[in-house]
Amino acid sequence: MIKIGDYNKLTMIRKSDLGYMLSDGQEEVLMHYKQAKSDINVGDIVNVFIYSDKNKRATATQEEVFATINDAGFVRVVEVLSGVGVFINNNTPKDILISKDYLPYD
Repeated sequence: MIKIGDYNKLTMIRKSDLGYMLSDGQEEVLMHYKQAKSDINVGDIVNVFIYSDKNKRATATQEEVFATINDAGFVRVVEVLSGVGVFINNNTPKDILISKDYLPYD
């Protein structure tokens, strides 16, 4: 099972027009070519961070992130949306929205 918000070891199963298709044997996830640190071949096992894109699809990056679902870290707040939450930079291509429901009141 692919874990969003954490690192996963996945196998590259094929290339598409947009990037590499990675799999854990049950699910598939796309890693755009720009998110790979080097060329990957079919059958290669890669360690990638999985996050949700703006369309709520799981996507992968080989970039090292500042925090995962299991490991706390320091991130930079890039925008505050009153009543909604904050956008943070976790070293993924898109900033991540943290809902106000998960933030302290103050």
